[in-house]
Amino acid sequence: MSSSEPSEALTHASATARRLSGFERVWLVAGRISPPFAIQIVVEGQGALSLERVREAARVVAEACPGSKLRLTGALGWARWVPGGALEVVEVDGSRWDGYGPEGAPFLERPLDPRAGRACEVLFVRGDPVRIVVRAHHAAMDGVATRTLAEELFRALRGEPCLAAAAGPLTDVEVARSLGATIAPTRPEFASHTGPATETPGNTWARVTVPMPPDRVMARTIVALAEASVGEGPWRIAVPVDLRRHRDGLRSTANLTGIAHVEVGAGRAAATVDGVAEAVAAQLRERQEAVAVLLADGVRWLPIGLMTAVGRAGMRRERARGGFPTSGTVSNLGRGALATFRALDFAPTAVFWVPPASPSLPLFMGMIGHEGGLELCVAAPTAFADGGRLTALLARVADRLSRA
Repeated sequence: MSSSEPSEALTHASATARRLSGFERVWLVAGRISPPFAIQIVVEGQGALSLERVREAARVVAEACPGSKLRLTGALGWARWVPGGALEVVEVDGSRWDGYGPEGAPFLERPLDPRAGRACEVLFVRGDPVRIVVRAHHAAMDGVATRTLAEELFRALRGEPCLAAAAGPLTDVEVARSLGATIAPTRPEFASHTGPATETPGNTWARVTVPMPPDRVMARTIVALAEASVGEGPWRIAVPVDLRRHRDGLRSTANLTGIAHVEVGAGRAAATVDGVAEAVAAQLRERQEAVAVLLADGVRWLPIGLMTAVGRAGMRRERARGGFPTSGTVSNLGRGALATFRALDFAPTAVFWVPPASPSLPLFMGMIGHEGGLELCVAAPTAFADGGRLTALLARVADRLSRA
């Protein structure tokens, strides 16, 4: 079966299934190498939320957003997401977690198993403040989809009707093909933002809240990251782009994200806020966000085991050389009102998200804004973060953005 052949099962009007795309297969491999490889949106606040109410809300959401309960089935290019899972709510103890790092939150490392129908889950975190964590394996959902799921959960908690979101059949590669981008594969090497890798295993993350920049939040953050990084670079930063922008009115919880890139440091032209903003805008004008998606489609017929072995070997080579195809990712899930995450007897005080760490990516910064400021959360392999390097980098970024 070729990748272009139609499938009646995946074009059913229920739109609850879709093919596993090449990029989703890459995220499955990342999950094997560095589990759980999950996007995790955290809502914290004060008030009385019961486990029973959250479970009932999750049941309602799962019906409106079937992407939250899909199960991965099939192999190679025939693999697909089909109905058959559940959106579980798990109660955990967060009494020793301050929300600014992984200490006291081992539950954020809980494995997710797409083939068992556990690609998504909700954590009911007891403590002060009370926290709700919506978790999704990145192979099942992108950041926009996970935020949609979190918003619908709180809509249900307020007793409001949920807004439906399709789980398929549209995939990222179908949107990317329609954009007509020119593919020019390259294998550049760029520096890490925190210096050379060590042999320290595992992953870590850190969070900081800064005043909301006046404008061009993404460009200002990228410039601040470049100024705060170790050495002179150059650094190549990936900027996820929501492909839903090319489909009017589309509400989908599929992975529909392309990637633009911007190079900074070491004499690169995009060294200023204006330069970064124009570099990203130029990529979007040329539909370059589609290129990475189209290239990833070539792995749909490769075995996951082979891809995992190749990925681990490539990671070791890159770390030994100190050169990476991408220095870091900066992903912005936008700015919204905290009231979006209000429940009848629960008042939210902050919303942030913990991005997934990958051994082949030295740094991943997730951003989200609300009335309280801009939440920055940076995840990284501990090999690039140990010795206080990650927290020091984040503090320097926060200082530069605060002065903006």
